[in-house]
Amino acid sequence: MTATPPARSDVGWGREATLDVGLSVRGRPISYSDAEEMLRSLCDGQVLDKVRHVIIHADAVWHVDVYEGILNGVVLAEVELQQANQKLNLPGWVGEQVTGDARYRKINMLTQRIVDLAM
Repeated sequence: MTATPPARSDVGWGREATLDVGLSVRGRPISYSDAEEMLRSLCDGQVLDKVRHVIIHADAVWHVDVYEGILNGVVLAEVELQQANQKLNLPGWVGEQVTGDARYRKINMLTQRIVDLAM
């Protein structure tokens, strides 16, 4: 789902880095700055930066990803459901449903943004 960023008071703030590159790193804790440097050097500068906000709304946990850097302006939200048929009370900041829309896969968003910047 697309979303507009919620107000700061509604969210849990923080940064997290996940790195899973080869057996020598897997499972070993690394600092955010080390992860950032490793990703930038291994990914040829094409790292997606985002801040994840965790929001609880109507007994549902939402993850709202606000992208920075090359995808600046992109905001995506997803919700964790307890059951597949769970009724969901959508917050007012939720936009259109984009699940299954290939344009919103990270690789496609990145490729399109690179094409747009080259024009």
